[in-house]
Amino acid sequence: MRTTAIAFDFDGTLIRGGWDKGVHILYASYVACVEQGFADVVPPADLDRHLPLMVKAYMNYMGSPRFQQLSAIVNAVLNGIPYAVETPVALKADAAHLAAYGAVQNRYNEVYSALNDVAARLFWRPFPSVRETLAELAKTHDLFIASGVLQDILDGDLAKHAFDLSVFKGIFGSNRTGGADKGQILQEILAKGYRTVLFCGDSSKDCEYANAAKVRFFRVRNDASYGALLALLKRGEWPDESVPWSEGSDLAGYYRDKAVKPIRAFIAGRPMTFEAISTWINS
Repeated sequence: MRTTAIAFDFDGTLIRGGWDKGVHILYASYVACVEQGFADVVPPADLDRHLPLMVKAYMNYMGSPRFQQLSAIVNAVLNGIPYAVETPVALKADAAHLAAYGAVQNRYNEVYSALNDVAARLFWRPFPSVRETLAELAKTHDLFIASGVLQDILDGDLAKHAFDLSVFKGIFGSNRTGGADKGQILQEILAKGYRTVLFCGDSSKDCEYANAAKVRFFRVRNDASYGALLALLKRGEWPDESVPWSEGSDLAGYYRDKAVKPIRAFIAGRPMTFEAISTWINS
């Protein structure tokens, strides 16, 4: 058995387009709440107050499983608390809202997945250096994927982008309950007995997951990051960027500005097509 392992996040790390997903999350959350029994919680008149809360909740869980992100957003608009909850009961909602929450999750999942499918078709591609880098790293290290994407969607996306799955020793995504987050996956990889485990991700939350699992972290910023990673490892240097960073007000402003147009169109009864939303985000 090899003594070293490298795990990769998927969205924003192997695949470009991580910022799109934040807007998709915000739009899908709002639509699901309105259509499935939480419309009174997100009245149109309160959008200017609620949207910054929704953005804050999402940014607290960038890179986390999608249903954990939804619970943080719902908790933000319902209780003013932009943090995820373990179970719907912890939302402290009344019986009618609790009964509707499963339908909110289902509709959110449908809209979010549909937006992702369109963006993947129109804009998302693997970073140019990814395939070559994975093939090179697989010669000397065991490789894994540790993603917050639902397992079945992750498997489909890997097939869609024609990744060579033989380079990976394991491909792990999340589940519908919000469990199997990247921290848990990394702990399970480390428990296999590796001397060194490195996690490559693009978000500050990914760095937090690596710290919690007690593994090393490398931040992927762009395609050039892959050349930098190979150069470090060839010199025998294992990166360990262990300090989380603030995503900043600029990114929060981006999410707010890109989400408000499609949400207002939905409120007005003239929803944008998913293709139009994706093109707007990427304009």
